[in-house]
Amino acid sequence: MLKVEANPEKNLLHITLSGHFDPQELKACADQILEHVFQLRPNFDLINDIRLLRPTDEEGVKELLKIAKALKKNGMGRCVRVVQIALSALQMNRISATAGFEPILVHTMEEAERILDSRLSQTPAVLRPPVEAMRQHRRASTGPEYSVSFSMGQTEFPGTRITNLSAQGCFAVLPSQWAGQVYEGAILVEFALNHPDLPPTRIAAKVMRLVKNLAEITEDDVGLGIMFLSPPPSFIQWVDAHVSALFAPVD
Repeated sequence: MLKVEANPEKNLLHITLSGHFDPQELKACADQILEHVFQLRPNFDLINDIRLLRPTDEEGVKELLKIAKALKKNGMGRCVRVVQIALSALQMNRISATAGFEPILVHTMEEAERILDSRLSQTPAVLRPPVEAMRQHRRASTGPEYSVSFSMGQTEFPGTRITNLSAQGCFAVLPSQWAGQVYEGAILVEFALNHPDLPPTRIAAKVMRLVKNLAEITEDDVGLGIMFLSPPPSFIQWVDAHVSALFAPVD
């Protein structure tokens, strides 16, 4: 099933894809989608709800890629994708990468709307900082007393251990029972550093990469490379100072 809605006031396109599509059905979908795109201004936002979309075959992928490229060519700006089925999310992520854009992955419509309404994604640069900026901050290894907490979709992660930290991000070890809950590109909200010497400020963060088979606790543990999204300057300065102190020699 295809459902398309355009909101010219918000300059927002909402596309819902659910069930299984054959290539001919997807060709018809492309025409319907572009009819709604023409109601919007350049740099429009897209919410792409694929929670109930089933994976498609090679021909279907080709048609979905044509749709993705047409959206990009006709002025799409930010894309937030609401996902649930892992294989469909992976398939659509590969299509987006080929089309030349990177969606923000979330698990609920509420998260999608909140991200588009927030300052966190008003510029794509926030989600993809230059390499030079990422190298400005020192990174230190951390002990077992360091952890983070965050929410993703309807799931809360109250105490996830981290193994290193910088003012730019951290690396967390997710126990095996939660391994299937996380996607690359997922936005983490209410993200907090759980340590008495670190700032209590809650921010947003993004999962930049997954590393499997860490074997730190069990062989199914998953590592999360996490980037902080637009933290306030006071947060950056505080974490930078803390990391520098970890490098300082002990008297």
